Order: sequence, then structure tokens, then C-alpha cells
Amino acid sequence: MKKLIFISVFILSAITFICIQKSFSNNKNNWTLAINEFLAINNTVNQDEYGEFDDWLEIYNFGDDTVNIFGLYITDDLSEPDKWQILAQLTIIPDSFIIFWADGQPEQGDLHLNFKLSGSGEEIGIFTPDNLTLIDFFIFNHQNEDISQGRQPDGSSTWNFFTVPTPCSSNTTQGMFGNTPEPVASVQGGLFYNSFLVELEVSSQNTTIYYTLDYSDPDALSNIYTDPIYIDQTTVLRAIAIQDQYLPSKIISHTYLFNENSTLDIITLVTDPSNFWGSSGIYSNPNNGLEKPIHIEYIKNSGELGFSINAGVKIHSPDTRGQKSLRFYIRSQYGIDKLNYKLFDDKNISGFKRFILRNGGNDGLELGKSQIRDPLIHILYKQCTPSNAMASYKPVTVF
Repeated sequence: MKKLIFISVFILSAITFICIQKSFSNNKNNWTLAINEFLAINNTVNQDEYGEFDDWLEIYNFGDDTVNIFGLYITDDLSEPDKWQILAQLTIIPDSFIIFWADGQPEQGDLHLNFKLSGSGEEIGIFTPDNLTLIDFFIFNHQNEDISQGRQPDGSSTWNFFTVPTPCSSNTTQGMFGNTPEPVASVQGGLFYNSFLVELEVSSQNTTIYYTLDYSDPDALSNIYTDPIYIDQTTVLRAIAIQDQYLPSKIISHTYLFNENSTLDIITLVTDPSNFWGSSGIYSNPNNGLEKPIHIEYIKNSGELGFSINAGVKIHSPDTRGQKSLRFYIRSQYGIDKLNYKLFDDKNISGFKRFILRNGGNDGLELGKSQIRDPLIHILYKQCTPSNAMASYKPVTVF
């Protein structure tokens, strides 16, 4: 069901890991240390002593002697090696680990760093306290939610992904080699008037593609792709690629709209129905601030695809009306950390971290209401005081 909606810009120690031994012996001439594991998108894995799910990194002592790490530097930018210095007398005994919370909150204690890890990829390095000599480093690419990356075996040169992270312990869980490449559809989403076939392919061998046509998230129990898919009506195609010993690919989604002669630009929203109306869905829990994954496609009324991205969605300003306003978050855990697209013709802004679909609720949803009161006020306000800040808007058709 399609609805008229306005799009507008939005400007905007209880738990302790017992893996640290306190001592004052210093082994500064033999830095047998390695960055052993890290988690850059920690949503549910493990909490710090404040109950927060923060990013973390783990340092491992692979040597035979206890190492005092007082004065050691830790950074997420190798060109700035002295970004954070350890000023507590902390030691790591042989074959043991210590984790630091990369939460940007050093005021929370000695194990909390003054930077966060980027889920879209960056650098980690540790340096000596005397002459800033590099001890170890790792440069990583895009990360996955609640999946860590680490050396296996501990301290080795081989890095794997772990669906079961092992903070402050040995990396003995099943390691995965990396992400399976995303499948590619031969036809992108958009407006259509004639039937067609969609082919799916993936660049990796020994890989199976699974797909759904009912909006649900595809998995290894979904339809197996073997032949081109015939499309002759409005359809949402979602697909995933799965390969042994690799993490599943990201889910791709394409919305094919048939015979929709909209005079407005179109936004299509695709997510597993349980994310909206399930027991833990955002519509079922409108006041809880829940965020769920969603796929967004922006289709111009000419039929051209403007953008197609994965994002997070929350209820915006919940009320008792059935039709809710939605707020979208562009985060690295979904694929990109900024939408590079010019949403509003009257604003010289082409980068967005978030935006809102408003339901026009200020004008009510009763029969006969125009639902344009709020944007009309902004238009009049802009004419009266054009130098003041105000929200931009664009009416769109939403599926």
C-alpha cells in the first residue's frame, strides 16, 4: 500500500574481565605483544563495567615473560602514534590477554581509550613509550555487527572472523575466512511496464545464492537460485550468497514496481515484516527506541534509480496514530556511513547521516485533511525570514 509522506532533513568496575595481572616488573626491552582480536561493531556481545556494548581491542603477550605495558601507546591512526598512552601500572603475564574499550570515554577508567573503532575500516597500532617504535599494527576493512576479527592461532599472521568472539581468551572458536561476495542482479529496482527476467550471479566459486519474494530475509532455508526469475508484477527480490567457511554475504534487495504512474519521487522500504510488527518490532514497541535494519530505494518519478542503500530505522516521535513517522540512520554496520545524495533541491547538502519520513501528522490523518500544513508553514516562514534555519521537505510516495 502506498502512502503520501513528507521527507525532511534532521540536523542535528561492575563487570571486569579477570585477565589483567598487577605487577611492577617491567619488560620494556622485549615487547612480545600483538594485537590479537578486536570488535568494531559491538551491539550484543559483551559489556564493559558500565553495562555498555562498546568497541574493544585485545592485546596478547606471546612471550615467556610478564610485560608491564605502562607508557604503551595505542592508536587508531598510524600517522598519530601517541593518540592514547597507558598511564596505569598494568601487566600481562605470558600467554595472556588484556582488552581495552575503544569507546571514546577515557574518563571511565584505565582500560577506556579516547577513540572509537570505525566499522567501515581503519587502523590499529601499538607503539613503545620511549621512542614511539611500532610494536604491532593491523589495517582492517569493513566489519560486521557482533563479529570480531582476530589472529588464529593467537599471535600468528593469519586473521580470521569469529561469529563467536573471544574477548580476553584464546581464539579457539571456528574462524571464517571473510565475507562471501554479494550476489549481483541483472536488473536494478525501478518502475516497469513490461515483464522481464532477472539473473543473479556471484563472483566467488562454490557459492550458493538463496532468494525470497515475500520481503523476508533470505537464508540457507530459502529458495535456491538456479534459473532466471520471471518478473511480471510488482515484486521485491531479496538475495544472499552463502559459501562454506566464509561469512554470508550482505543481503541485496530490489523493488520492481509495475504500472505506477507517480508524479512524485518514490521511496520503497524493504525489511523482514517481523522488524516492524513482530514481538520485538518497532511498531510493536514504538516507545522503546528500537532500531531495525531496512533497505531503502529512492526512485525518481521518471523511473531512474536515485540510490539503493541499507540503513537502520526507528520510530520518530511516536504517537497513537497508526501511520508513524520514521527516522533512518546511515551507519557503517549496514554498509556505508553516509548517504551521498542531494535529497533537497533548495539545500546545497549532498551528505546525510540520517533523515526522516514524516507522516504529515500535524495536519491529522482524518478524511479530507490535506497533510500539508507543516510544509506550508515552513514555506511561509522562509519567505518572511530567509536567513533563519528551517527544515527542508519533499513530498514522496512511499511503498
